[in-house]
Amino acid sequence: MSIGDAGRSPYGSRAGARDEHRVPVTPDWWPLLDDYLNSERGQPDTVALWVGRRQGADRPLRYPAFETSFRRTTRSMGGHATPHMFRHTVAQQLVDTAGVKVAQEVLGHRHISTTADEYAHVDEKAMLAALTEVARRQRHSLLAVVEPTPRYAFPYSYSSDTVAALDELTDGSRR
Repeated sequence: MSIGDAGRSPYGSRAGARDEHRVPVTPDWWPLLDDYLNSERGQPDTVALWVGRRQGADRPLRYPAFETSFRRTTRSMGGHATPHMFRHTVAQQLVDTAGVKVAQEVLGHRHISTTADEYAHVDEKAMLAALTEVARRQRHSLLAVVEPTPRYAFPYSYSSDTVAALDELTDGSRR
């Protein structure tokens, strides 16, 4: 991401190592970016938004350097975390709240199967709830739509006594 990409659009910033894509950001992201630009980044001679502060100071920060620093920091705090864990967390929340297609677009996956295979998990409780709801809808639908059909179709009207006599004859011949 470069400073030129840091517009104030809710449709955010370009990101991605291979193929660049737009990443939506929430309005609360922009003040955090401004804080970083004003207090952390300084004025290096580069358009890269994220720059190194130690080795390679003021040069574009590469992902391996960021990841190493992040892991070192979390270890010093007694935890274990990787930057990619944040991506996975957001991805799973996107799938759960907005669906696989939205997550695919935000994550920049070329194929929806990549997103679905990694994040579209269903737990047993969710499956049971879904099947219960489907069964409820089917029972309601069947009760509302299915009406008893006459056993016989006659071109003329017959009295109920005649139909009953025919039923008795038919049922008797089946025994």
